[in-house]
Amino acid sequence: MSQIRVTLFNATGSPCQAIAPILNTTHDSTLLLLTETWLLLPLKYRTNWKQYHIYGIKRQNNSYKGQQEISLFVNPQCPYHVHFLPPDSTDLSQYKLSLIMASTLLFHCLYLPPHLDKLNEY
Repeated sequence: MSQIRVTLFNATGSPCQAIAPILNTTHDSTLLLLTETWLLLPLKYRTNWKQYHIYGIKRQNNSYKGQQEISLFVNPQCPYHVHFLPPDSTDLSQYKLSLIMASTLLFHCLYLPPHLDKLNEY
């Protein structure tokens, strides 16, 4: 099995054009997970990396930025099949992105925002 490299980066609302320098810096990663991209449905980044998103929710005071978003980028050189697991219908689904790689490796990216008011109920 080839080496698998996974990178996690907190983008904290970086503009869409910032994806090119981020991908250039992480070009040897197999998977890149970004948190806090503030991306809203149906937006995507301009890149040849395959991308999957758990889209954020709109901020109350800003209609064009979201919060709590997680993005997965798969390097075009990745030799393995990556199967994105769609979010389930639970309240916690907005905080995780899950995938299976090479039919055997299960990954979960959890984003725990500073204010977890909804989670206090669990």
